[in-house]
Amino acid sequence: MGSPLVLPSPMFGRGVGGEARSTPDRLALHVTNGDRPALAHLLTAGSHLPGPRANLALARRFAAEAAALPALNLIALIAPWLDLTLDEAPVDSPAEFLPAGAAIALGAALAGPDADVTTLELLLERAAHDPRWRTREGLVLGLQVAGERDGPRLLTLCDSWIASGDAYRMRAVVSTLAHTPILRHPGAAEIALRHGRAAIDWLQGQPAARRATEGSETLTRSLGFALSVYVAAAPGPGFDLLDALLAGGDRATRRIVNQTLRHAGLAKAQATQVTRLKGWIFEMDDWQRG
Repeated sequence: MGSPLVLPSPMFGRGVGGEARSTPDRLALHVTNGDRPALAHLLTAGSHLPGPRANLALARRFAAEAAALPALNLIALIAPWLDLTLDEAPVDSPAEFLPAGAAIALGAALAGPDADVTTLELLLERAAHDPRWRTREGLVLGLQVAGERDGPRLLTLCDSWIASGDAYRMRAVVSTLAHTPILRHPGAAEIALRHGRAAIDWLQGQPAARRATEGSETLTRSLGFALSVYVAAAPGPGFDLLDALLAGGDRATRRIVNQTLRHAGLAKAQATQVTRLKGWIFEMDDWQRG
């Protein structure tokens, strides 16, 4: 069993003549030099962990700097951070920032011109299953960056993962696609709706014991918000889908739809439709109670 990651003190921080380097400058330098220990120290020191909010701006800056590396160099530099165990990088510790940052950078790298998609997909799958929620969310953020740059490549990955029968990968898909810039790609909103339907159909087909697992519950919680973003992007087919889910779904599916309807942006933009469906849900639940 490992122990919490202890990082060396940095032997750097000042440039020629002793002038202080800024954090972005040091970040770029350590990424370019492939200096993993120095990079790890800089990231953990600026992580804002432990605390309620990690330093997302730093994580995004790191991912942007790392994206400039050749794909093989990037993988060699940061993939080992996905191997950190919970003992080595506990939740809400500064060291947790490393696998989370790696997930963002590797997800974004999917859109790189020299991306090794096969190797990246294996690493991204590991991030999707990571026991630390920040790493799983980091994967989503990284894939959203990739989707903004190369929608077709992201959608190819989504097609594969949504058909995998793996709740964690399916959850990564539905959460990644809940991003308006991606949904602006031609046909992307309709694809997202189709994947949301596939995820719900998969959940409905699982026995109760499997629906109660952490992966399935995480997928279920993600669907309510994700569907609200999809429906807002494509209201016509979106409300057709919600109608179909209510007509053919079980009580758990109605709860997902109800969560979708509660999101303020959708309720404000589509008040009449939302009110209609909420009334339908109330009536269906009333019949079952009776």
